[in-house]
Amino acid sequence: MPKFTRKPIPVDAVQFRIDAPIADWPEGVEMCLVKAEPFLDTKDGVVFYLDDGDWIITLPDGSTIITHDEDFQKKYDKVKE
Repeated sequence: MPKFTRKPIPVDAVQFRIDAPIADWPEGVEMCLVKAEPFLDTKDGVVFYLDDGDWIITLPDGSTIITHDEDFQKKYDKVKE
């Protein structure tokens, strides 16, 4: 069976830190008052609950995904500008 690799596609990403002041949280992240957990309501209408260290990734098409730090570190390298 043939093997494939992902095409390198640059993405914008920011890491969420629960201990950061709420004013410094990434744009769109809010605190759920019922669950007392931070969440992100994306433009796609998907609600993601965040854990400390999760990455908020904006794909080239403008959609947003969330990934845990361990998965992010396996899949992404920082682009040198």
